[in-house]
Amino acid sequence: MTKRILYIDYAKCIAILLVVSGHIIQCFSAKGSKDPLFEFIYSFHMSLFFFLSGYVALMTRERSFSKGIFPYLFRKAETLLVPFLVWSLLVNRFIDILPPPATYNVIELFQRPDLGVWFLFSLFLIQVACIPLLRWQKWYVIIPNIAALAACGYFLESFAYLNYMHWIPFVTGMAIAKFEKQILTPTPATIALLIFIVFEVVHPHPVATSISLGIALLYVCTQIKTDNIISRQTLSIGQNTMGIYLIHFFFVWAKGYRVIDMSGLHATLTLSIMMVISFFISMASVYLSKILQFFPIVGYLLLGKRIK
Repeated sequence: MTKRILYIDYAKCIAILLVVSGHIIQCFSAKGSKDPLFEFIYSFHMSLFFFLSGYVALMTRERSFSKGIFPYLFRKAETLLVPFLVWSLLVNRFIDILPPPATYNVIELFQRPDLGVWFLFSLFLIQVACIPLLRWQKWYVIIPNIAALAACGYFLESFAYLNYMHWIPFVTGMAIAKFEKQILTPTPATIALLIFIVFEVVHPHPVATSISLGIALLYVCTQIKTDNIISRQTLSIGQNTMGIYLIHFFFVWAKGYRVIDMSGLHATLTLSIMMVISFFISMASVYLSKILQFFPIVGYLLLGKRIK
């Protein structure tokens, strides 16, 4: 088992809590997707996950490619494509926890990954497309690889989920991991936080906001040194983001129930309340995912192959 990098787990915890909070607001707020707080979270939350995924990909690249490229591809398919297909085609078809109603087939799913748990499919595409970047890291590889990513995302409709809002944060996360000692320091982190604030105030953009927030978040998380029950539960959430991403829909998705009017609450207070609720929903999702892992086949189909 590889030793965990704890500050990354702290950052992933905060990122997944924001995802869950956004879905709670989207589901239960009287304004739904038009709620200002949802729009704020939506402006960066998934791109932030791509940024963190790129950071982790570079930090773990030696282990990832230790057995070669084809075992790497197979492992990524087991980790990402298996749960993508099972949740999108089977779980949603019988339980209907994701919008819209599950009346699509496999071909339609690959044409429209947003019909299911699209993030897994998009992350798989990007991790496959970035193999040259991860494997060799030479300038004569980097430039054609980035050009190919841009071309696929721009010209090919079937690669819409390989668009710049996904792969630019991922590649930037890789670059930050390469130069972490220089970038994850107080001055760059402060500048990154200011950039995040400016973009959120002037013109929110997923690429700029996710990268700037990601840098600031990673630096803050490197400063966490506590060891108590809250920090241990936080780490547990950060180490199980896949299960939380998939399972939390059971707890938060209730189509048609716009029952909470949060317009009278200050945005900071509302976000704090949502983060606390998300914390408990995430912990419930973690415990449920651990129960599923007692049944190897079920756990494999629903949660993919666990990377230890």
